[in-house]
Amino acid sequence: MYPHKSFKAPPVQHPPGHSTEQPLHPDREQRSDPPLFAFIQSLRPGTPEARPLAEALADARARFPRTTREADWVLCLSHRKRMALNRQMNQRKKPPGALFFRHVLLLPACGDLTGNQPQSMWLWPGITLVGAGGQCPKGILVEVTSLSEEEVALSNGATLRREQVCRCTRLAHCLCYASVQGLTLPGVVRLEDTDSPLFCLRKLYVGISRATAAGKVEVA
Repeated sequence: MYPHKSFKAPPVQHPPGHSTEQPLHPDREQRSDPPLFAFIQSLRPGTPEARPLAEALADARARFPRTTREADWVLCLSHRKRMALNRQMNQRKKPPGALFFRHVLLLPACGDLTGNQPQSMWLWPGITLVGAGGQCPKGILVEVTSLSEEEVALSNGATLRREQVCRCTRLAHCLCYASVQGLTLPGVVRLEDTDSPLFCLRKLYVGISRATAAGKVEVA
């Protein structure tokens, strides 16, 4: 038995037009930030005019350097790294009174950990999660509006039972490049794994174009 706890979030204030359930149009805020928009437009991935990756990365690191501030969103290549960074960031950001939802991980015989696997998480009112299916459709961003030991209410109107929380949602502190296309990420966005041989111009384009302002994107 868990001791009964319940938390309800105050109304969350967002900029006009923002919704955690449906992403903003990718260019709406970027066009109001000419340096960010101009850099995104200069990349032209998949065209004959595409910039060389080394040149584009050097320019991106000069324009959008990594700082010591806490990132709101981190983008990476692999699900293994996504899960590790989510665990670290979730522990670091949890406020007093956060509730823990445990996922029992059943590894295959080889012990491999691939794909968009569930993981245990600390939750609190206002934390943003990403949908993983079921009552929370894949790929949408939702906020926890209230929660208790037995259930979690989300901003898309869904209420998840305790055993559904880790199955239907994922932590969103860290996301994979492959899963963020079409999302707008308000706050500081940090691009990781840019030195990997698997990193490409398309991923640079997708990662930087998730941000809403030049001052809110960092390229590691």
